[in-house]
Amino acid sequence: MLSVAVVTSTRGRKLIKHAADSVKAQTRGAKHYVFAHGKDCWDAVSDATEGCDVDVVYLPSANGSGGYGMAPVFAASPFLVDEDVILYLDDFKLKELE
Repeated sequence: MLSVAVVTSTRGRKLIKHAADSVKAQTRGAKHYVFAHGKDCWDAVSDATEGCDVDVVYLPSANGSGGYGMAPVFAASPFLVDEDVILYLDDFKLKELE
C-alpha cells in the first residue's frame, strides 16, 4: 500500500487545528506535515498545533512572499517528506466537524 503525506503550509492560523483534525478523521491514514514558514510565525504555529497529531517543519523565511504564494514550499515538499503520495491542504480548508 502506498504511504500518504498531507502537507499544510501555515503562518499560524488557529484553523490549523481543524485542518489537522480533518486529516485525522479521514478513513485513509496519512502523515500530516505542517510547514511553518518564517521565523516570525514559529511561536504562533507551535501554539496552534499544540496537541495535534502533526509533524511541524520550521522554515527560516516566509517563502510565500515575492508573489509566488506557497509554490516554493510545495515544490520543496517532495524532498522533505518520505511518503509515496503527497496531498496538499490549505490551513483554512477543512472537513466540517460534527
